Order: sequence, then C-alpha cells, then structure tokens
Amino acid sequence: MLFLALDAYFHMVQLLEQVNAQVAELFTIDVMSKNENTDSSSGLEDADDSNLYFSPEHGNVVFASAMDGWGFT
Repeated sequence: MLFLALDAYFHMVQLLEQVNAQVAELFTIDVMSKNENTDSSSGLEDADDSNLYFSPEHGNVVFASAMDGWGFT
C-alpha cells in the first residue's frame, strides 16, 4: 500500500511540475510581448511571478475525485 501512495505522490508532483512549466512559458511569452517595443531588456527580471505557480503548500491545489466523492487541499 505504501508503494501505491508513493507512486501517486510522485505522479502528482510530476503533473504539478508540468503545469507550472506551462504557466512559466505563458508568463514569459506575455511579458516579452509587452516589452518587445521597449529597450533590449526582456522585462523578466522585474516581473513578479510569485503568485502564478501551483503548490499544495500555498493552498492553491485541490485533489479530488468526483467519481468517489472525496476531495482535499
């Protein structure tokens, strides 16, 4: 049973990493497109992305199963 729990944990960690990578890419594209007509700086150094990423520690991730009727943060 412990093996299944660890496997599920690592799967969820990988999924969150993939989602956060996509969020970072979209954020980068957005910042760069807003700054393309300004100076040579991309603007990424000054952009605040601290509230964009999903993390259970920040309380912005919900684990749930509609089929089984459970959920938790």
